[in-house]
Amino acid sequence: MLSRSDDEGQEPGEGAFTAQRGRDCYFAAPATGRRREEFEAAAVSGEVVVRWSGLRAWALERPWRVRVVRTGTVSRVVSKELAAAAGGGEGEREREREEERKRRTKPNKKRRVVLRMRERALAEKREKERVAREREKEEAARREEEYAEKRTARNRERKIKRRERERRKKAAAAAGMPDPGGEESGSEDEGAGKGDEAMEA
Repeated sequence: MLSRSDDEGQEPGEGAFTAQRGRDCYFAAPATGRRREEFEAAAVSGEVVVRWSGLRAWALERPWRVRVVRTGTVSRVVSKELAAAAGGGEGEREREREEERKRRTKPNKKRRVVLRMRERALAEKREKERVAREREKEEAARREEEYAEKRTARNRERKIKRRERERRKKAAAAAGMPDPGGEESGSEDEGAGKGDEAMEA
């Protein structure tokens, strides 16, 4: 390797430097005054660059140069895109793109497993609730049936007692004897029978 002092007296050849550049070509002096103001006006922070990366490049969008490749059927999404490009608003077009992106997003395998387990647990919970409701209905129907049977038996028994009492009254009246059962007990039984009949109705 040739040093700078060795290179001065020789003819420039292959690999030799034809011109030497000063240090100021590679290193700039600190900017002051107007030059510093120009740098500050043109400088952009990292946050701004990241924010700009999410914006649309309006100058690069040419909807009139889009080529549509048809594969037999025209999809609803492509027709919407063409209609939006022809005369639709930019906000509407952006909204449709967002909807299409959401519609096409498929959950990954872990997410699908979680969703499947959640659906299975929900189905089991609904089945348990349905079985519990049916059991409660059956229990209520059974209690109602038992109560109805008891009420019917009690009413039948009171009706038999009332007929027997009336028969004794008629027999006593025909023989000219006083009522053997007594008026008080008859009125009590009749009142109880009326109460049961009202409850049965």
